Amino acid sequence: VDQMLWTFEHLAFVPHVRDGHPLTDTSPVRIGHDPALAPVDAVLLNLSAQVPEGFEQREHIVEIVGRDAEDREAARARFVLYRQHGCDLHTRHATAETA
Repeated sequence: VDQMLWTFEHLAFVPHVRDGHPLTDTSPVRIGHDPALAPVDAVLLNLSAQVPEGFEQREHIVEIVGRDAEDREAARARFVLYRQHGCDLHTRHATAETA
């Protein structure tokens, strides 16, 4: 993720820091492994196969699901759990042309 933010577009840069950096509180994008460290109103990008701890307190969680069967099966299980907890769910299907 860090590398992609540096090379997002040829002339673009997405300001970001890793959790624990002195500018963490003022950066628009924070990279970390512990969702508990992120502000509750932050958009959480979950790249894990598990449901993030404390997801119930999040306003927005974004998940990117690959095409392989194992990834899709894990995503379906997370989707069911989110639904059981009353989350308002929206899905988007992206292709190379729409991503």
